[in-house]
Amino acid sequence: MPKPNKFFMLFFVLPAFVCTSAQNEPFIKRTVITNLLSPWQIIYGPNDSIWVTENQRYLIKRVDVASGNSTTLLDLSPLKNFAPADGGRWPQGGLMGMALHPNLYSNNAIVRSAKPWVYVAYVFNRPTAQTCATNANSSGPCNFYTRIVRYNYLINSLNSPVILLDSIPGSNDHNSGRLVIGPDEKLYYTVGDLGAGQFNNAARTNNAQGVDVMEGKVLRLNTEIDADSGVDAWVPNDNPFYNGWPVTPRDYVYSIGHRNAQGLAWGIVNGDSILYASEHGDRSDDEVNVIKAGKNYGWNRAVGYCEGNYNGMSLGGYSPVNENSFYAATPDYENPVHTFFTVNAAAISSLSSDYLTWPTIAPSSLAFYGQNAIPNWQNSLLIPCLKAGRVYRLKLNSTGTAIINNGNGADTVSYFRGEGRFRDMAISPNGLKFYLACDASGQTSGPSGSFNGGGTPPPNAGSIVEYSYSGIVLSTTNDPLTRPPALQPEIKIFPNPVQFGFSIFFSSRPQRPYTVHIYNSIGVIMQSLRSSQAQLTIRVPGWKKGIYFLEIKNNLGQLLKTEKISKL
Repeated sequence: MPKPNKFFMLFFVLPAFVCTSAQNEPFIKRTVITNLLSPWQIIYGPNDSIWVTENQRYLIKRVDVASGNSTTLLDLSPLKNFAPADGGRWPQGGLMGMALHPNLYSNNAIVRSAKPWVYVAYVFNRPTAQTCATNANSSGPCNFYTRIVRYNYLINSLNSPVILLDSIPGSNDHNSGRLVIGPDEKLYYTVGDLGAGQFNNAARTNNAQGVDVMEGKVLRLNTEIDADSGVDAWVPNDNPFYNGWPVTPRDYVYSIGHRNAQGLAWGIVNGDSILYASEHGDRSDDEVNVIKAGKNYGWNRAVGYCEGNYNGMSLGGYSPVNENSFYAATPDYENPVHTFFTVNAAAISSLSSDYLTWPTIAPSSLAFYGQNAIPNWQNSLLIPCLKAGRVYRLKLNSTGTAIINNGNGADTVSYFRGEGRFRDMAISPNGLKFYLACDASGQTSGPSGSFNGGGTPPPNAGSIVEYSYSGIVLSTTNDPLTRPPALQPEIKIFPNPVQFGFSIFFSSRPQRPYTVHIYNSIGVIMQSLRSSQAQLTIRVPGWKKGIYFLEIKNNLGQLLKTEKISKL
């Protein structure tokens, strides 16, 4: 059993217009759109658009990235039987996951029209005759039902709905609700444990370990009907627990033992397609998992690694927990590939009732970065979180099955601290722009609490914010740097390779100052200089052996030269 990864938190104060990360990668911030309520899932869509679900207004919008202008494609609010002020609890989420069929990204109109499909998950039904008080600590839980529907996208609207599944159990807590399409063109959808064992769901049975219910699972559905009849046509026959007609909840189940997996994303590493998920822990141990068919991810018998730090305690209504015994008795158990803030039993027991101080990050989503643009970022996981507004980056190993050290003494780094309460992330195709959906409310993902303990709105409330990477860029062909056409004056670097130092020679004296930046192999700036001399000597006696990258820009910020430097 692998040992827990250690986690180091790095703090930086970021200016409003330029954000620098823990590794000094520079970003330029721009607000794309404001006044959303509240964006739950965002997708980078065709023609440089952002598709967004507003979980409280029940609107699906398409936003033009450049202008921020939005078009409402669908209003689902008439299809639910509850309202914010009707005296009952609101479900966690509401209008949640969305997925665009890959055909919609095609340049061929025939291909697009063949499968113009958009899939949406939303809570639609709160059964009557139940105790569903607004008090989060009341004894009456709130029950809901969620459905997954396929729509046709045509001329700025979504129409012709087809219901795939409408019996997914829901709650006012831990609905999860993330929806993605895999490389197999199957739908994957996360369902939480519905908050069983806590707050006003304290008496609810926790079914995360039961394969015959949908709670605490990742589900898998067809994107189009197969040869089976009725509802079975939407169920993949190769699902790990599939029994066939009559269809029961187990037929949809892909993996079990999940508490609240709000992040779900596919990545391709060395040709292998891998499904990753981020999941809220209990009082510690937020998880990142590789999701596999038929595997058990532990909740509510374990959280994080099965190292025993929760032994003797209660998890989601189950007590006493013995993580070690569960691990030994469960051959299908799958350890996480990473946990945040793994702490010992004494530290867990000493936590106060103020959950905002607990060692958790509240991971709300997950994105896979597969582009080769930012140095050292290719094959990384990006995890937006709700606590204090951070995006964590974890670098994957060569097989995509473990987290490796980033070279700065930590296995993860954080970005954009304090810029919002981040709910979801989308990445531009070139890998240089990152879009973050910010919650409009300071409320936590659970049934009580707030962003900062006082209920005030978080930064950038209800906005989608763009962070454009403005540093050194790698080419898609793995050339060390993108090389622009030669600009005058001619610049030479000598010697290279380097032992003690090197000089920069200009063919003529520059009329205005130029700037030199030198980066190491993971994009950290090692040295910055500004000069107007035709010859500049740089000493490097303390540098480690390896590859460095030199960048020279004129006083207007235009790139004059890039060079790979080898230190002997």
